[in-house]
Amino acid sequence: MVNIFVNALSWIASLGYEAWMLLMALWDFFFNYKEEICKTVVIGAGGVMTVTLTPALLAAMGFTSGGIVAGSLAAKIMSYCAIANGGGVAAGGLVAFLQSIGAAGLSGATSTVVAAPGAAVGWMLSTICNQTGTS
Repeated sequence: MVNIFVNALSWIASLGYEAWMLLMALWDFFFNYKEEICKTVVIGAGGVMTVTLTPALLAAMGFTSGGIVAGSLAAKIMSYCAIANGGGVAAGGLVAFLQSIGAAGLSGATSTVVAAPGAAVGWMLSTICNQTGTS
């Protein structure tokens, strides 16, 4: 353990004055803005996780690239929508929208729409940055 510390110190010493000052500036930035950095990470993670998990959740519900899986939750939603529309599923409706995401994934515009609520949840959860000793 001591060797690692000594090696790190000699590496820092070999960097020179300008590099040392850059490392110190980065440290000061992190120390002074750690709450904001924490909030940015939590909010970004909320958006990224919703974009990542949405296709997986839809596949688990039964909206797959091969179509709607028989007996799944997606099939029940499709049946409900068909009954509500008088016997047919509306083109461009909820079932068609979810099936298109399940089959092809999220487009750029849809990713933005999906990421926004996730980022909003991340923003609400970012209050942990104030309460975990980071402020």
